[in-house]
Amino acid sequence: MPTTRSSASKVHILAPRDWLSFFGLDSRTAIASDVSASTLPLTLTQIAAALVFIPTLAFTFSALWLLVGGNLSPDISRLVLGISALCAIAAASALFRQAWRLSAIVTLGLAGLALLIASASYDTSIDGQNYQFQAIFALAEGWNPLWSTNAPPAIGDPAAIWVVHYPRATWLVGANILAAGFGLPAVKSINFVFLFAATLLLAATLLRTGFGRIPAALLTATAILNPVVVSQMQTGMNDGVFALSMLIYCITLASWIVFAERGALVIAVASLVFGLNLKFSAIPVFVVLTAFAIVAAIAYRATATAIRTGAILLLAAVFSIAVLGWTPYVQNYLNFGHVFHPLMGPNALDIMATNTPDVLKGFSAPERFLFSLFAETHAGYGSTTAALKPPFLVRPGEIRMSGGVDVRIGGFGPLFSGILVLALATAGALLAGEGRRNRAVLGLLFAAGGLLVSVLAMPENWWARYVPQFWYVPWCIALAALIHHNRPIRMIGVTVLVLMMANAAVVSATSLWLNGKRSHEVASQMEAIRQAHTAYCITPELAQSRIYLLRQAGVDARVVAKTELGCALPQAIAAYGPDREGGAICKCSN
Repeated sequence: MPTTRSSASKVHILAPRDWLSFFGLDSRTAIASDVSASTLPLTLTQIAAALVFIPTLAFTFSALWLLVGGNLSPDISRLVLGISALCAIAAASALFRQAWRLSAIVTLGLAGLALLIASASYDTSIDGQNYQFQAIFALAEGWNPLWSTNAPPAIGDPAAIWVVHYPRATWLVGANILAAGFGLPAVKSINFVFLFAATLLLAATLLRTGFGRIPAALLTATAILNPVVVSQMQTGMNDGVFALSMLIYCITLASWIVFAERGALVIAVASLVFGLNLKFSAIPVFVVLTAFAIVAAIAYRATATAIRTGAILLLAAVFSIAVLGWTPYVQNYLNFGHVFHPLMGPNALDIMATNTPDVLKGFSAPERFLFSLFAETHAGYGSTTAALKPPFLVRPGEIRMSGGVDVRIGGFGPLFSGILVLALATAGALLAGEGRRNRAVLGLLFAAGGLLVSVLAMPENWWARYVPQFWYVPWCIALAALIHHNRPIRMIGVTVLVLMMANAAVVSATSLWLNGKRSHEVASQMEAIRQAHTAYCITPELAQSRIYLLRQAGVDARVVAKTELGCALPQAIAAYGPDREGGAICKCSN
C-alpha cells in the first residue's frame, strides 16, 4: 500500500482545467503542476485529522471508562481531554508526517478558538436546554448509565426518557468539558471543532485534485455553510455535527479510493465511530453511504481492496455500536427488545404525532417530503401555515424563518427548491451527454446519488435536520458540472454554486442575528436577577439549563410548580425557545 507522502503525486484527476477562467484566474498559477511540491494540502489534512481525533478519542475513552464502572469527575475529565488531545496530535503526525510543531499549535489553537466562540453565547434551543442539557449534566455529575441503579441527577423536572436511551457521543464529550470547568456554553465547542475539521479536509482535498486556492475556498465555504449546520452551531443539538461527520466520512473515503491514502481511511473510521453514536438515524444513513463507497472502490480500484475496506469499516462499526455504544444500543435491545427503543419495538413512542406540522398531516411520506421541499421556509408551528411557492421565489417572511435552529418546512433555505431542480436537470444533462464518459464527473454524480438515496431512505425526510446531508447533493452535481469540458454546462454549475452561496449567506446572517439577539436577552435577564440579590422561584418547563446557569451566576434559584410561584404577574423566561414562550420567574415570597 502506498505511503501518505508518495501518494501525493500525480493527483490531477479533474479535466479539463480551463474552467478557472470563469473566476478570472490564470490556470498556470491557480493549479499546481505537481501537488506534491506543496505540503499545504497534507498539512491541512493533518490538522483536520487531529481535530477529528480529539472528540472521537474523548468519547472512546469516556465510554470505555463508563463500561468498566467508572464515573466522570473534574480530575477524570481533565485527564480524558488532555490525553485525547495529545494522542490525537501524535496520531495525526504519525499518519501524515508534516511539521508536527506547527500542526500541534494550530490544532490546539483551533480547539481553543472553538471553546472561546462557543462560550460567547447561550443555547436557546428547546432540545439543547432540555434533554441535551439533562444528559450532559447527569454525566458530568458522575452518573453511569450502565452501572447506576438510580435515576440520572436532574435539575428541575426528572431527566427525560431520551437521556437514558439515546446515543451519547456529544453528551460524553460535552460532559467532560463541563466537568473540567469550562462552563455550560462551552459544551457547544464540539460543533466548531467538527466545522474546522471538515473545512480543512474539504479544502485540502480540492487543492490536491487540482483546484486553485480561491476556487477551493469558495467551494469549501459553499459546502460547509449547510443551513442545518449553521443554524445549530450555537446549540447543543447534534444534527449539525451529524452532517459534518457524514461530510468528513465521504471526503476521506473518496481520498482513500482515489489516493490510496491510509491516513484518510483512519479519519473515515474515526468519523464513523463518532457518527454512529450521535443519533439512531446514523446507522441506516452510514450503511447507505458505506455501500456506495464500496461500490465506488470496486469500480475505481480493485475488488480485493474494496472488500478489505468494507471489512475495516464493518469492524469499526461493530466496535462503535456494540462496545462504545453498549449503552444505549445493546442495553436497549437486551432490556426493551429493540436497539432503537423507545422509538421502535414494543410500546414504541410516536414522537412525530406532536412534531409533525398540521399542514403535513394526512399526507403520505412522499407527499410530505415534496411539500416541504417546494414550500416556503417556515418554522412549522405558530399561527401561520406554510404554503407552496414556485422555485426561486423568496417571500419576505422566509428570510427570518430560515435562521431558526429547528425549521420544519423548507428547512434548507428559501432558494433550495430551485437549486435542487436546476442541479437535477444538470445531472440529467451530464448523464445524457459526454459527461458519462468522464470518470471524475461520474464519480461526483455517484456520490450525489448515494447522498440522495440516504435522504430518500429516511421516513421523516421532510424535516431538514433529520436529513442534513441533502445539502451536499446539489453541491456534488455542481462540482461535476464545473469540471466538465462543455462551457454551457460549466456555466450552469457556476450558477448552482452561486445560488447555494446566496442561500447560505441568507441563512447564516439570519441565524447569527437571531442567536445574538436571543443570547443577549438571556444575559440581560440573568444579570437583572443577579443584581436583585434575592431568591427567585422558577418554573423552567423545558428550559432546565436556565436553572443551572442562574445558580452558577450565584443566584438562589428555586424550582417550583407554576401554582407555587407566589406572584400574580411572573415574568417569562427570556428567549425560552425559538419563537416560543414558556416558563415563569418571580421573586420568592419567603
